[in-house]
Amino acid sequence: MTYQIGERVIHSLFGFAEITGIENKDIRGVSKQYYVVKTKDMQIWVPTDSPAASTLRSPSTRKDFSGCFEILKAKYSPFSTDRHERKTNIQTRLTAGSLNSKCELIRDLSFYRSQNKINDTEKNILEKNILNLLDEWGFTFGIPNAQARTELNKLLSESYASSV
Repeated sequence: MTYQIGERVIHSLFGFAEITGIENKDIRGVSKQYYVVKTKDMQIWVPTDSPAASTLRSPSTRKDFSGCFEILKAKYSPFSTDRHERKTNIQTRLTAGSLNSKCELIRDLSFYRSQNKINDTEKNILEKNILNLLDEWGFTFGIPNAQARTELNKLLSESYASSV
């Protein structure tokens, strides 16, 4: 997919961003075209013509979020108590980069945290993905992130109730 300067995008790892430019860069003697992508905290360059460009997607629509809401309030899928298996499962979901995989990760890791101790890496992944989801949610619905967080917490409460 091609993006234009000024277009809002979602980066699979860094969340809500904007395309601020398109530049040619020479790296190790190879010239390529890159999207200049500005997130809240940093600026990154994403090649326009490689699999790395698939780390970018357009913000989700309201219809997309209706599916996300169903996922967030559904019964969780349990994570393994084996940290290596859990790490692999988390990485698989992060790599998918879709709204649905992000919602599943938030739901399942939130529930796991409510029942078990999670390590600092898992805590950071969870919080980062929640913040990224809230940014996209707020943008899509034109609401403050605090309101989106309140709605997220209600949906997760429904999931916890169905999981007991």
